[in-house]
Amino acid sequence: MNRKKYTHEFRAEMIKAFRAQSGSQTAFAKSQGISSKTFAGWIVSDFKSHPASEQAHLSRICELEKEVRELRWERDVLKKATVIFAKESR
Repeated sequence: MNRKKYTHEFRAEMIKAFRAQSGSQTAFAKSQGISSKTFAGWIVSDFKSHPASEQAHLSRICELEKEVRELRWERDVLKKATVIFAKESR
């Protein structure tokens, strides 16, 4: 089985790009041609490389980013529902 070797610079760039977008870890890894398990390991390693105080902030940021993704999804569903109900009431 062939294992790809990724440079530290590439890993750092992918983690930075992932944090800048609002999708899931798995979807991002797949879109970049990286195994989702491999990418998850990079995220964990990066997280552990920070001091404890910074880890708490990073955890909170991750929680908030997840909440933002969920709220955006809910907003989009409500927008679509509003359009459907507006068409039905005519």
